[in-house]
Amino acid sequence: MSSVHQCFLSEERNSYEIKKHVTDDVSKKVKYFLPTEVAVHNTETDCWISYNDMVYDLTDLCKIWANKREIKPILAYAGKDISHWFDHESNDIKHYVHPVTGALVPYCPHGPIPDVTSSVVCEEDSIRRIQERALIYNKNGKSYTWKFEGKDLNLDSTLTENGIPDERERLAACGLPDDYYIPCLMCYFNE
Repeated sequence: MSSVHQCFLSEERNSYEIKKHVTDDVSKKVKYFLPTEVAVHNTETDCWISYNDMVYDLTDLCKIWANKREIKPILAYAGKDISHWFDHESNDIKHYVHPVTGALVPYCPHGPIPDVTSSVVCEEDSIRRIQERALIYNKNGKSYTWKFEGKDLNLDSTLTENGIPDERERLAACGLPDDYYIPCLMCYFNE
């Protein structure tokens, strides 16, 4: 384990950043932590987790998301390692194919976690309009490439014009619920 990092919400960019942070005298002297040392930080007022050989202080994140269901998976693993949630090569959260919808969704073993959510969109809206509405969640939203099934989307076209049909009537005709399959738009950050 390495030094403690703190995850906090940056007001300027409305995104989470990791900063080196020391919280007590032990942290100032010690470069590495044993799992037992991380384990004592296991409450919403003192929440550390470890993953991919780093220790993170998520106490501020817990305060921001207090009493919301999205923080419960983090609190369930407070003081523990969550490396199994992440792809070790990309350092991004793992994904799996949802058994009901068939969509590629984030692997969240205890439910959704902060900033890993989905949104409902209107078929008539252009992708650009959908992108604009997403800016309230991420001010850097215009720095993403939008794709569906691996193909780049035309931001000025609607979902149908981009080849993403509304399948609800067809599903209903087959006796399936209209939310049996929900198309998933993927956003890739442009570096």
